[in-house]
Amino acid sequence: MPKVDLCDLQVEDYREMFDLTSEDLQTAILEYGFNHGGAGLGSHGELKKAGPQVVSMDPTIKYPLPFNDFSFDFALSAQYLFTKMDEQDVNFHLNTLRELARVAKDVRVFPLTDSHGEPSPLLGPVLLALNQEGYGVEVRNVNYQWHPKANAMLRLWARQCQLP
Repeated sequence: MPKVDLCDLQVEDYREMFDLTSEDLQTAILEYGFNHGGAGLGSHGELKKAGPQVVSMDPTIKYPLPFNDFSFDFALSAQYLFTKMDEQDVNFHLNTLRELARVAKDVRVFPLTDSHGEPSPLLGPVLLALNQEGYGVEVRNVNYQWHPKANAMLRLWARQCQLP
């Protein structure tokens, strides 16, 4: 499959939003929740491969996701979780994040604000539940130039990786 040419702005956006290095961007990445045009590293659609390392997944696909455990180094979700509170509740977030942590070694979500740019009221209950379930959780400061109020991302990982 031919490698996808990424515009420099998209790559820089990803580095800022998700605190990624150039090496991170060369690993196996699952993009989750990119249901709007113009964003993301891969092509959009239900399940399309864009280059050797990026798979974009539409969030309407139901669980379980069609991947083995820890198939990806990163699962990235931008502008989807925590922003659409009319459509999503705490259980929705927990189920989605658990499933992303199943298929990826490192899950990153940006932003942690609602659609009005205010801190999401769902974040606290979601973090508490994930921590109580034994997931590693971290809220990391990021400086994303296009969202000055959104200065943090969620990082999540399974504390115990199942070895084959």
